Amino acid sequence: MDLLDNITLKDLDAEQRQLAKCIGMDAYKHLLEHYAGSYVYVRKPDTVTTRARNARIREEFNGCNYQELAQKFGLSEISIRRIIAAKSRR
Repeated sequence: MDLLDNITLKDLDAEQRQLAKCIGMDAYKHLLEHYAGSYVYVRKPDTVTTRARNARIREEFNGCNYQELAQKFGLSEISIRRIIAAKSRR
């Protein structure tokens, strides 16, 4: 039996306890097994969803609704145009 199997929240310092409470003990132990001692960067939610957002913009684009999409997605019209153009360059 591995010592890691037996750790509980009370065995952790305040910072690690907060993390374990947030993700659950099983996920916390999984992180320890695979990422202990390394730097893990957690992206902002909007960064993670950018690809899906851009795909939706392209799906909803009808050839002339740049301004409508800009308002809907909280972007500038120039950003919408870049997203649409990026797909056509591929």
